[in-house]
This record gives sequence, structure tokens and C-alpha cells, in this order.
Amino acid sequence: MTKEKKIASYAQLLDSLMQKVAIAIILMIIIRGIGLTEFFISPDLYGNLYYLQIALKIGLFVLILPVFINFLRLKFRGQCDIREEDSYISETFKRACVVSFALSILFIQLVKKTAAHYATDLPTPVFIGAIEIFSLSVFCITYFYLIYRDSREGQGDDFTGEQDQ
Repeated sequence: MTKEKKIASYAQLLDSLMQKVAIAIILMIIIRGIGLTEFFISPDLYGNLYYLQIALKIGLFVLILPVFINFLRLKFRGQCDIREEDSYISETFKRACVVSFALSILFIQLVKKTAAHYATDLPTPVFIGAIEIFSLSVFCITYFYLIYRDSREGQGDDFTGEQDQ
């Protein structure tokens, strides 16, 4: 019984870590977007946004650190079974990574063709930042969509329960 309880808490901790990582990725998108504004706005205005970027980075650290420390503590104490990692959240996380990777490859090709013809005066960090933002955005949208879709499928239609009775 105690072994199952430890594994269950480990699975819950892993799910919590995966969800917080997805939320942290949203913060990373915002941070990277603020970083890209450097090339398009005045240095004075960017100087003010730089402090917002620092605050978001601190928030990102505070969001992930506690769960990550607990995760590592359980892992190194041997209170978890490595085979139990395939939870619903981690599988959804993996599926979102695959979709994000595939669409990012297509986006890189689009940026490559577009940049060669229409945006030759922009510096390289703008293109790299755009690709990063696209990739992370696709990941977050896919991840949260899959969780929402799967949770809605589990609920069923409101009328099905009445018809079966």
C-alpha cells in the first residue's frame, strides 16, 4: 500500500511538473517576444520592457523550481518507479512536442523562402526569434487543446445520461 501511495504521489508530481512547464513555456514566449521588440521599437521604450522581461524570468524560475526540486528529490531517493512515467499528462506533452516539431520544420522552410525575397534587411536574431515563438506557441496550443479535447470526450453529451436511464 505504501509503495503505491509513493508512486501515485510521484505521478501527480510529474503531472504537476508537466503542466507547470507548459505554463512556463507561455512565459518564455512572452519573454522572447519582448526580446524581439528590441529591433522594432526605440531603445528608451525597450529599456522599460527589459525590466518586465527580468520580472517574467524571475516568475518563470519561481514557478518551476519548487515542483522540480520535489520531482528530483523523489527520483533520487528511489521513491518512484521509472516505468510509471507514462501518465496522461506526459503522453499529451510528448504528442504536443511531436506536432510542434513537425510544424516548426515547415515554418522554417516558409521563413527561409520569405526571408530570401522580402525581408533581407532584418537581422538574423529576428528570424530565429520568430521560429522560436512559433514553435513554442504551437506546442502550447496543441498541448492545451489535447487536454481540453480529451477532457471533453470523457464528459460525453449531457443528454446521453438521460437517454440511458
